[in-house]
Amino acid sequence: MKKYLLFALFLSAVVAAQAQERKWEHQFHASAGVQIDNSDDTGSSTRIGYSLGYFLKNNFSVTAGASLRYEVENMFESQDGADDDDYKFADVAFAARYHTGRWTLGLGPVFSFCTGNDTYYIDANPRDPMNGKKKLHTFGFGMQPSVMYSLGRHFRLGLEGRIGLNDMRIDYGRYHETNRFHCLWLTLAATI
Repeated sequence: MKKYLLFALFLSAVVAAQAQERKWEHQFHASAGVQIDNSDDTGSSTRIGYSLGYFLKNNFSVTAGASLRYEVENMFESQDGADDDDYKFADVAFAARYHTGRWTLGLGPVFSFCTGNDTYYIDANPRDPMNGKKKLHTFGFGMQPSVMYSLGRHFRLGLEGRIGLNDMRIDYGRYHETNRFHCLWLTLAATI
């Protein structure tokens, strides 16, 4: 009788553990999209990353994540001998997410660190004092909104963005145009 009672207790513990709400969520994501700035050029933006989320309630979670981002400001100008203006960033993002049915809405700050900075090179004047100077500041700040749709239990597909809040371009008093690095991505995320 003790064996049956112990076995029933064990089964009820397993069932109770399975019924518990999930608390943690790991998410791996890949994104591709466009980079938008104040000039006439629209570039490309790609990124890969990881985030860890914690559910405070069934429909509300907070996440922290890191991603590597590659931006090309003037995608096809290098064919004409001009500069591509390509940059690499390491992003650290935090978000509050609201989960409703299959939809997930998120918003939070993102801190960007320029790890691959482009430099000026003036072809017409190799002795120009701008040659070799970095184009961007090391640090950027923005907001990252997202709208994702759940595809089954382990995948999400949606749109994510980056709204740049500070001017990343270094002002040397010459050749200055504001660049805040706004982006819009199509994102596929795998969640565990």
